[in-house]
Amino acid sequence: MSKLLEGFIAQFDNDASNVDLSGLMSDEERIEWETLVKVYNDIEIVDIANTVKKIPKVYKLNRNQDLAVLAYIKVLEMMVRVARDSMGIEGMPPGFEKPSSSEYDGSMFG
Repeated sequence: MSKLLEGFIAQFDNDASNVDLSGLMSDEERIEWETLVKVYNDIEIVDIANTVKKIPKVYKLNRNQDLAVLAYIKVLEMMVRVARDSMGIEGMPPGFEKPSSSEYDGSMFG
């Protein structure tokens, strides 16, 4: 585990009411982190494909940031699947049949 993550976790152990990242990152790292937070915030979970197309037009990301964005998109996809599957069982009206697994191949974006 990196010192950054260790330092972040250690703040929980100190019963600190606020987590402060400023002492854990350099100014350059802070800018990179803030950029990723903004990119993640710009991705609309209900329209991932179209909002992701806008990212290269707005942000100049390096390869590692691109990988982080792709990982985030995958997490969103998995969260949507879990929500849809759980709602498919408990949130549907009586008589509604859950779609067969053949209707969804398990991956929208990778």
